[in-house]
Amino acid sequence: MVYRDFPLNAPAIMAAQIANCTANEQGNEKYFSLLGTFFEKQSEWAFDKDFSGKLIAISEASGLKKEAIETCLNDKTLETKILEGAKIAAEKLGVKSTPTVFVNGENVGTVNSAAVIKDAIKTISSGKTLEQEKQEAAKNLTGIQDSDLVLGEKSAPVTIIEYSNITCPYRDWE
Repeated sequence: MVYRDFPLNAPAIMAAQIANCTANEQGNEKYFSLLGTFFEKQSEWAFDKDFSGKLIAISEASGLKKEAIETCLNDKTLETKILEGAKIAAEKLGVKSTPTVFVNGENVGTVNSAAVIKDAIKTISSGKTLEQEKQEAAKNLTGIQDSDLVLGEKSAPVTIIEYSNITCPYRDWE
């Protein structure tokens, strides 16, 4: 698994800088350990007015020295690298929110469940693309069903299926 930062606010940028700096100095194992700690303690720092102080305290409790943390936070090259990576992900890959997941280069989308990722892996491992899976599902769901209420002939050469909310403005299809 590859983790890439896509910070959406100042606290996330700060956490990304500390974690990335830690990786540069202490390796991947420490990076993922610290990243896990940041996620576990997110409610303690991410939405606090003093997110900076809280994040530094969490980092120190994880074994980092305050001087090293401050050096990381003052590293404008690292900050620019993180923000440029996010910009490229947004512009070139269409990443808009987090967590956005790709499996073998295919955009699974924004997911909040391991089951969604497992399903994507299963589909891709079977030799299908996620788009093919979607199209097959659409074909199964967009044919006329016995229970459908139909306006016009069921045997028409074109079938239009509209999913609608009855509180949305009415469309006159004539």
